Amino acid sequence: MKSVKETEVSGKKVLLRSDLDVPLKDGGVADDFRIQAALATIEYLIENRAKTIIIAHLDRPRGKVVESLKFDPVAKKLSENLSAVHKIDDCIGPKVKAAAQGMADGDILLLENLRFHRGEEENDPEFAKEIASLADIYVNDCFASSHRQHASLVGVSRHLPAYAGLRLLEEITILCSMVVNAKRPLIFIVGGAKPETKASLVKKLSKIADKILLGGTLMFEALLEGIPNVVFPVDAVGVEDIGPKTIELFKEEIKEAKTIVWNGPLGVTLKKEFEVGTRKIAEALVESEAFTVGGGGDTVAALKRFGLCDKMDFVSTGGGAMLQFLADGTLPGLEVLGWKKS
Repeated sequence: MKSVKETEVSGKKVLLRSDLDVPLKDGGVADDFRIQAALATIEYLIENRAKTIIIAHLDRPRGKVVESLKFDPVAKKLSENLSAVHKIDDCIGPKVKAAAQGMADGDILLLENLRFHRGEEENDPEFAKEIASLADIYVNDCFASSHRQHASLVGVSRHLPAYAGLRLLEEITILCSMVVNAKRPLIFIVGGAKPETKASLVKKLSKIADKILLGGTLMFEALLEGIPNVVFPVDAVGVEDIGPKTIELFKEEIKEAKTIVWNGPLGVTLKKEFEVGTRKIAEALVESEAFTVGGGGDTVAALKRFGLCDKMDFVSTGGGAMLQFLADGTLPGLEVLGWKKS
């Protein structure tokens, strides 16, 4: 898998798949963590006089134009960190092609939400081909969605020379070291929602982890009972949070750990009365001597709310992608770049 630094980008139109799926509030960006993570690759391309065409998605508009999910607030936030960002109101069509053709070296063109078109999530070959026709080179810097078989992550790379962005490379380098060279005990803390996808990943992760501590909806997942190394809560506050005995149990496990990966709140943290378990475990993580990695939108939001995000050793932009990469050693969006599972 080649880095964007291994190709000449000066004067070239570069189709950059960034991760700009940020939360919005009151017409603005509520949390710019992913935007900040995306800047390294964008700045590299600007400095090397590429014509940068940014493609990305925002939330789940399900193939329809949703006014509240347009990229205007994101373009404004990007412009606070970069030179002027020109945003256009679609990602395909004659106006988009004309805008791309008129770019000068160092320009940035932000295309509209990819998921306004059904072809993105359906990995439609014609949709992928039309997006690819805008550029000379493709760069994937969106680790967080690279577990998806979407046009901008898989289909486009069949039409252009494909490279990895700087943030994506940083993510996989750190996460690979978590498995290959991890100091043990290696503990996973897995909470949040989506038991239908996380349960199968927990089964796979149990083969590489010394312990997996469960919270969120997974603490009631009967399919995980009896799996080696999986630790269920011993008490709970209804179905909304882990209980005080479980907090102490998990804190003891954390004290012994040398490496910890955390994905998903342990309770319903949107309600303050049910954030106790998540907050106590987050505090235990940053106070431990372990190398700590957190990932997932809700996890990052909780860490920021507790003022602990900067105290983690690494915070991944990926949630499901992080767990799937650690479990499988690969992702569809990486394989099309030439990634080979070790």
